Amino acid sequence: MDIRTVRQRSVTLPDLDDADLEEVDSLGGERGELRDFRYADAGLRELPLSGVRLMDGRVSVPAWTT
Repeated sequence: MDIRTVRQRSVTLPDLDDADLEEVDSLGGERGELRDFRYADAGLRELPLSGVRLMDGRVSVPAWTT
């Protein structure tokens, strides 16, 4: 698994197969936890995640265009 670090935060990137992930339209999971998910194709200006645990999922946003 790859690890990415930005400033003081590190993220372990799991080996995921998109076919095994459930497509979701929100990152607010039941009881504050979301597992095996794919959140994609959303333009994000901000992403409030206070009190949410994201487990084994992928968040993808469209590439910025210039």
